[in-house]
Amino acid sequence: MVIGGALGNVVDRLFRGEKWLAGAVVDFIDFQWFPVFNIADSAVTVGAAILIFSSVASSWRANSS
Repeated sequence: MVIGGALGNVVDRLFRGEKWLAGAVVDFIDFQWFPVFNIADSAVTVGAAILIFSSVASSWRANSS
């Protein structure tokens, strides 16, 4: 998820501008009370949270054995 979200943002930057890497990532999800974001941002955030949780859970399992 982290790699996919990062690649999604890079592709958005590559193909949205007039020059190489001069584009902007389009953020389109707006709840009016939370910062605006896109699906790629969500994938990076959720993927990072899963990585952190799985790392902590595996260390808990290793310490409890």
